[in-house]
Amino acid sequence: MFNHIIHQLAISVLLLILFTRPAYAASYHVSRSGNTANNCTLSSPCTFSRAQSLAKSGDTIEISGTIDAISISKPGLTIKGGKVDGSNLTTANSAAIMITADNTTLENIEITNGWSYGFRTSSGANNVVAKQLNIHHNVRENFTASGGCNTTNTHGWGSAMRAYFSDGMAFRDSYVWENCGEGFSAVMSKNIHGTNLMLWDNWSVNAYPDQSENYSLTNSSIYCQNPLFQRLGKSRSILLGAEDGYGTTRTLTKNISITNNKIYNCKGVGSYKITDGDFSGITINNNQFYNTTGSIIENIPGSNIVINPNTSASLSPIPIPHFGSLTPIPSTSPDPSNRPGDLNGDGSINLQDFNQLITNFGNPYTIFDFNRIVSNYGS
Repeated sequence: MFNHIIHQLAISVLLLILFTRPAYAASYHVSRSGNTANNCTLSSPCTFSRAQSLAKSGDTIEISGTIDAISISKPGLTIKGGKVDGSNLTTANSAAIMITADNTTLENIEITNGWSYGFRTSSGANNVVAKQLNIHHNVRENFTASGGCNTTNTHGWGSAMRAYFSDGMAFRDSYVWENCGEGFSAVMSKNIHGTNLMLWDNWSVNAYPDQSENYSLTNSSIYCQNPLFQRLGKSRSILLGAEDGYGTTRTLTKNISITNNKIYNCKGVGSYKITDGDFSGITINNNQFYNTTGSIIENIPGSNIVINPNTSASLSPIPIPHFGSLTPIPSTSPDPSNRPGDLNGDGSINLQDFNQLITNFGNPYTIFDFNRIVSNYGS
């Protein structure tokens, strides 16, 4: 009786495999010289808009060389490699990379010359992974003709990157430098986590959670050195914001964790809030501050504020930030888990996974392996 059940189960599995068409992740290649008539291969690249129209969730769009600003509107895509240059933009709130879709991954991309932003999510763009990025010289709306940033501007600029009304972002293993706005920022967002970042000379503020919750910055370095990119003498390392201006009646920034970072030559951690703004659940500890201008942590009003232990010291000379100094580190949140069928865990579903299926259970298309399949399922 038991063997009969096992045989019936094996037959059901075989039928399921035989009559279910496997889904394979595809890669599309794009370049600035790509053509919509091309087939989006490495030797015949297409435009980004053409590749995105063909791509499905789980697919990858690979950039060759430099392309102009892009908008990602399909969920589940990975955009990888190359350079995105926003020099063609002159519109307020525009970004070199605008993300309006869920479950987007940006990987190993240089992002520069965005008008208001390097990359930005839009409302409803959740669960974004951004890793191994080089984000620099964005927020051109705040540039000066002589180089550097508009030091007389008091408000209204963009950011190198911004999570905006979004839920879920892992931002890691990346360089963010010499942008004429905030570096790593989140506005009206939650579950935004930065790890192993190098932030330097981002005008005004290097890290800025505003009206957000569950924001963290860990194991990262912040530098303030180039005078062309400092505001009011020295830029702020980190500023906690509880501002208004987004149609809210009360603003609350809560559950913020700033831990295990090294901060060189900057103003310390500060806060800014409107009358109805508030802070709650703020943890700032195990950070090392060097050559800080003013207090390493200014008074932060609110409840459940933990600001120790941290250390402060003088250091000469200040280390110079340089490329290649970041070592990618493992991260588990909010990266999606392996998709069904991804047997080898490489993020794609392809022939290698089918070969792994054969290794594990025998070839389902060969009747001579039937007994092996039965034996494996029976065990």
